[in-house]
Amino acid sequence: MRHSFFLCAVGSQNNEKYADHRALSSTGLYRTPMDPQTLAYYSVNAADVASRYESIVNGMSVHFEAAFPPGGRVLDVGCGSGRDMALLSFIGREVYGFDASEQLIAQAQRFHPELVGRFSLGALPDCDVPFDGQFDGVLCSAVLMHVPVHMQPAAIDFVRRCLKPGGRFLYSVPTRRDDASAHDHRDAAGRLFIPDASGHLRHLCQSAGFSFVQEWNNSDSLGRDQVEWTESPRVPRRLFGLSQVTTAVA
Repeated sequence: MRHSFFLCAVGSQNNEKYADHRALSSTGLYRTPMDPQTLAYYSVNAADVASRYESIVNGMSVHFEAAFPPGGRVLDVGCGSGRDMALLSFIGREVYGFDASEQLIAQAQRFHPELVGRFSLGALPDCDVPFDGQFDGVLCSAVLMHVPVHMQPAAIDFVRRCLKPGGRFLYSVPTRRDDASAHDHRDAAGRLFIPDASGHLRHLCQSAGFSFVQEWNNSDSLGRDQVEWTESPRVPRRLFGLSQVTTAVA
């Protein structure tokens, strides 16, 4: 599986081109639960999944300090075991997280009791902005790949609503996943993995008022041959839109 890291910054103006997605979200069309098969896997296997996450370092973590301002409020969307939250807290960010799996949140609190009270239960895109919003940054590591394509516009709109003007969005997605079926994009365990080979998510972010800054590649942290990530620390290749946005590929 090949992944990409993206870091983006949101502008200070409303983006009317994206108003149709916000309107559809408010009607309830997008307000549906997370993919049930994917959620079931993470809930049933929460202990094993959390232990696996805690045993490795997220390749995207080398960009945390550059992506999010010192002392800034950061929301980890799909926080899993709380591993990235703990690192963000350690480097001086005011971190919060939410996840669709109650069982994973329980594991996160077990591994990181110092973060108790900073977790919220919620699933993209059917969720309200948690912890009063106004975040300086949103982290979404290997999560958007589990969101069906027709729900992705609302998911990006949710991220935008969480951020204060000029806030930054760092996310990773697969551009290729060999262990998922080309027919329904599911692996042997039934989890949904939507590839982003055409840069669809980056287009959605740009339409929502984000600006692309940078993209990186790296290898899979779990050592899976069929999984590839992108992370190459280069100077920004493109700057445009309402404000600076950094995109990282893993």
